[in-house]
Amino acid sequence: EETETLEAVVAAGKDNQQDADNGTEGGSGAVYYHAQQLQPNTRYTMYVRARSEGGLSDPSNTCEVSTQPLAPPLPNNVTVDEIETHSLRISWILEEENAMNRADVCLVSWREIKEEESSTDAGGKPVWSTCQDENEDWNTTQVECGESDVGAVYQCWITELAADTLYAIQVRASNGGGLGPCSPAVTQRTQVLPPLQPAALALHDTTPTSTVLSWESSHDDAH
Repeated sequence: EETETLEAVVAAGKDNQQDADNGTEGGSGAVYYHAQQLQPNTRYTMYVRARSEGGLSDPSNTCEVSTQPLAPPLPNNVTVDEIETHSLRISWILEEENAMNRADVCLVSWREIKEEESSTDAGGKPVWSTCQDENEDWNTTQVECGESDVGAVYQCWITELAADTLYAIQVRASNGGGLGPCSPAVTQRTQVLPPLQPAALALHDTTPTSTVLSWESSHDDAH
């Protein structure tokens, strides 16, 4: 958080009772002031001093407040940089992140793309590209990102996936100001399963210079 010093003058007396932005005096003598045009994600220390023809009073007690950050930016360069049979590693950056919209966590979401989902919506987009909070089919994991340097590369493994299956992946960031926008969905197919282990290896008709090998080959459509 950044620290900034500001000053405002609030007129005393009954003339400002109806001016909520410049100070309102309640029936018990309480005066309210709406401090505006503050900076996001900034800590302020506030106090009040009275002023009259006789000069300035001593300061009141202080109050500290931190404004909320702006919602975090769109994640950039979302890619799949490692592909395995049952897992994928996702990487991304928050290129437009700064002190006012710093992300606390990133939400990495994924879902299987079924063959019948080749259709598009009214906007011409694939039906699986909808932002994850609008579709119950998405799985989501959180990645802490508030401690990294601005512009750092974030990574996350998503696991327990099906082999040889196409997935859509999206990333969005979150902080005290709310959720940022979803990244465009990227797609990736997991690796196929390796072949099954041959069984019952045996040797036959061995001679001084040759031998015959035999084994049982296992067949499985998934391998």
